Amino acid sequence: MKKHTNDQSSVGETSDENNKENINKSDLISDNKAIVEGKCKKKLNLDLDLIDHLLEDGEFTKAVETIQEFLKIYETEEVFQKHAKILIGLETKLGEIFFLQGRFDESHKCHSRALELGQKDLDADSIEIANSYCNIGKVLSEQKCEDTAFGYFEKCLSITRKISPSCPLFFSCIASTARLFRLQGKKEQSFNWLNLANENWRFSSGQSDLQIAEYCREKGLAYAYKNRFSEAEKYLEKALDIEMRSQKKDSVYVALTYLGFGEVYLNWKNAENAHKNLSLALSIFEKNFGVANYQVARCYDKIGLAFQLERKFQKSFENLNKALKIRLEHPEEIRAELAESYYNIGGLYSECGSPDQTLESFSQSLDIYLEIFGLDSVGVAACYQNIANIYSTFGDDEKAIEYFELSIKIRADCKEQSSIDAARCYHNLGQIYTKQGKVLVSLEHLKKAASIYKTFGNSPDLGLCYLNIGTLCEDSGVYSEDLENYENALDVFLKCLGETHPLLAETYNRIGALKFWRAEYLEATENYKKAIKITCEIYGPDHYALAPYYNNLAMAYCRLKNVKAGFSAIKKCLKLLEKNNKVPYKDMSQIYQTLGSLFEEKKFSGSAVDCYKKASVIQSWLQNEDPSLRELIYQLEKSNIENDWKLGLNTL
Repeated sequence: MKKHTNDQSSVGETSDENNKENINKSDLISDNKAIVEGKCKKKLNLDLDLIDHLLEDGEFTKAVETIQEFLKIYETEEVFQKHAKILIGLETKLGEIFFLQGRFDESHKCHSRALELGQKDLDADSIEIANSYCNIGKVLSEQKCEDTAFGYFEKCLSITRKISPSCPLFFSCIASTARLFRLQGKKEQSFNWLNLANENWRFSSGQSDLQIAEYCREKGLAYAYKNRFSEAEKYLEKALDIEMRSQKKDSVYVALTYLGFGEVYLNWKNAENAHKNLSLALSIFEKNFGVANYQVARCYDKIGLAFQLERKFQKSFENLNKALKIRLEHPEEIRAELAESYYNIGGLYSECGSPDQTLESFSQSLDIYLEIFGLDSVGVAACYQNIANIYSTFGDDEKAIEYFELSIKIRADCKEQSSIDAARCYHNLGQIYTKQGKVLVSLEHLKKAASIYKTFGNSPDLGLCYLNIGTLCEDSGVYSEDLENYENALDVFLKCLGETHPLLAETYNRIGALKFWRAEYLEATENYKKAIKITCEIYGPDHYALAPYYNNLAMAYCRLKNVKAGFSAIKKCLKLLEKNNKVPYKDMSQIYQTLGSLFEEKKFSGSAVDCYKKASVIQSWLQNEDPSLRELIYQLEKSNIENDWKLGLNTL
């Protein structure tokens, strides 16, 4: 019994020792796993730091290679797979690099893998999943899958609203959604989206700050497209300040803001500042991505437009063609930007007076836009509008009307019927209907244009619209509105063009003509003198543009019975025409009428009748529908008319 007892005790002691040994082994294994996992996590963090340093130094190719090597290791080792957030971070960072390089298909795959990892291991409302939704939306925006992109942005916003209304990702997603609408040409909707955010953001560091900078950059561009340039500058300066504090000066994010400044100054018609910022952006993009990147192409495109503003057409063509060449190397991934290249080259051809090349370029742009978007695109509307302008140049009014109407319809379908370009469509249609003698239809379209222009503040477009409405009212006998519109035009031109501009001179001339026909001759002379003074300040005293103003002044003096002043004014007019060797039909007719009136006032009946007859002959030329015959008559009579003028000068 005792022996048995002793045996049991021995067995018990052995059992306790075994249990203790097992516990120690379990603890040891657990400790080892913790150590291993701790080291892995430390290694992962070190790897992420290395990648950040490579990106800061612009080593994008090396960063891509490093991330891909890490991912191969981490995806095959079970211990690493427990750190889902870090793996998601690597996939996200790789996707962002590909996005900046314009490799949108590869970027889409990376962000989709990040989303898949997040949905497998993280909470459905985690910030990582929201970020993946936003990034996929950005890629789809560039790939012109707008509806799908919008769906991803909505998912991101749904999560970030729950997390915090001041969450930086929320601002980034708002900015991305606004950019989606801007890329579609829906600038009003873009601006409205940006106004959804309460700007109570909180700064942290790194990526979060860049997301707020992204929002500021996009809002600046939105203000620029509404012609609110001081506010545009303010937001872009905020973006640049954030990026300069969190990034190196040659970071691609800094370059994106310089590019934004370039776009703002282009809209502002400030070529000098546009060049300055676009050159900075170009040098940074080329340093980071080489010379064939799609961001580099964007810079060349905008630089070309800046040279066009300066009327340096050769340099403009060179830069626009550099952009086109880069885009042709990647025609599928950046197809919409290829359409933009053809569109901008078409605009340059138009300004250079080459209608055939203009039509060809706009048609190439239109084909691509239609292929990508169908009819539901402001880009298509813009092409139709420019093609309409070309047909108008060709004198094919019916075709021009057809394309202008198509452009207006598409803009209405896209909820952009109140855009500045829609106003220009209405304005141009009004001009065509004026030419066709359809006064009421023309007035309707011009007034629609003016009402839209007014929402964008004072501009030369608004002033021109008022000027054209005033002229149409005067010519058609709507006397209750003519002077009001001329005075509106004058007020707008003074505010946005200053006191010395040809449009200001022409407005004074039109007011003078209106006062003349109302028999308010003294006020007519005052306005004609203002037109002459401004034109002299702009072009000097010997410019041909002064001739019609002197002629009008002479006629007003004639009505005031101040024949001496009238002959003095007409003498200046004749000398300018002789000096500049320019004798247009309309001017010849009007000058003979003025001379006739002056001779009649002087009781030189024979000379007066002779001048009136010559004015009548010239008017018959103007009514001749055969341009070649009209030119022939003109050349036959021109020498006789010039001799008469010289004789008139000697007489005067």
